[in-house]
Amino acid sequence: MDTSPINHLLNESGPILRWLTASQLKVEDHSQNRQALLADLLVCEEVHHWLGLLGSGPVHHSMDASLENVLAKLAEYGFRAGMADLDEHVSPYFAIADGEAYHAEALILVPFLVRLGYFAEPRVAYWIAQRIDLLYELARRQDYDFFMSATERQRLPPSQHSMHSDTKLFYRPHFNSHWGYLGLPTCYDLYLMAYLPKDDPLTQQKVEQIVLYLLDPRFQEISDGYIWNAHLHRPYAAGRVFLACLPGDNLPEKLVLFLELMAHFASGRKSAWFSQGVAHLETFRTERGTYCFPPRYLSEKQGYYLYGGMHMGLGEMPRNRHALELESTFRMLRLKASP
Repeated sequence: MDTSPINHLLNESGPILRWLTASQLKVEDHSQNRQALLADLLVCEEVHHWLGLLGSGPVHHSMDASLENVLAKLAEYGFRAGMADLDEHVSPYFAIADGEAYHAEALILVPFLVRLGYFAEPRVAYWIAQRIDLLYELARRQDYDFFMSATERQRLPPSQHSMHSDTKLFYRPHFNSHWGYLGLPTCYDLYLMAYLPKDDPLTQQKVEQIVLYLLDPRFQEISDGYIWNAHLHRPYAAGRVFLACLPGDNLPEKLVLFLELMAHFASGRKSAWFSQGVAHLETFRTERGTYCFPPRYLSEKQGYYLYGGMHMGLGEMPRNRHALELESTFRMLRLKASP
C-alpha cells in the first residue's frame, strides 16, 4: 500500500481518525504510539458526546440518542470491548438476546454488539447461532415466494382488507416465524455477518450462502411489505430499505456503508455491484492519491445509520472539503485493503 496517503491521515487528521488509521490500516511506523493515540481518542470531546448518549434514548429511532445510532457511532470511531467504561454501559443490553421477550430489539442491537466485540458473550453467541441457522435454511431452500396470495390475505381481519388494497403486500406467515419477527435477511443481519469473526469455517460457509441469497435480484428487487403479527393483532411495516441490502440509485448516502459491509464477504467482493461501486469511488481520487467523495456519501445528519447511511462522519470538524478528503481517504484505503 502506498504509505503517503496514510502519512497524510496521521499528520493532518484529528484524534478519532488518527486512532482509526493507526489501528485499522496496519501502520508499520513504530513511532506511532498506539497508547498515546488511544488516550487522545478517549478524551476527545466528540467521543465524550456520544458516550454520554448511551442509555438516553430508545432502542430503535432516527434520533441521535437512539441506542442503535449510538452503538453504531462508537463502533465507527473504533471502540471495542474493554475500552474505557464501555463494558459497564453495554453489558446490561446482553439481556436482549435472552429469550423471546426482546426479539425485535435483539435483531437491531446484536449486530452492533458483535462489531463492538461482544460476540462471545454466551447469550449473544447463542442468539447469533440461532439466527444464522434460520437464515441459512431459508437460503438453502432458495425461497423467494415472499408474499401472501389473494386467498391467503383473506384470512387477515376485515380491517386489513379495507385498510390495504391489493397493491399492499403482506409477507407469508412462514417468514414471520422466528421469535415472532421477520425471518428474512435484513440490513441488520448483513451488518452482523460482516463483523462476525471468521474463525469458524462452517459458520462462514453458511454466511456466504446467506449473502448469495440476498444478492440475488429476486431478493434485491423486493417490494415494500407488511408483517402481520397474529399475537398483537396488528401489521408492521417492513419496507425495502429494511430488507434489501444494496442501496438503490436514489440512496447515495448508503453506498460507502454497504460497500464496506460487502467487502467482508468473498461472494460480496465478487459481485458486479461491488466492483461497480468501488470503480465509482475511484473516480473521486485526487492528483496526490487521496480521495474526496461528495458530501452526501459521508453524511453526518440526524437519521438512521443503517437505514439511511447517516452518521458516517469520523470526527473531522468543520465538515468542509478538507474533512471530506481525510475521511474519504481513510474509508477508501480500508475498503481496498479488505481481504
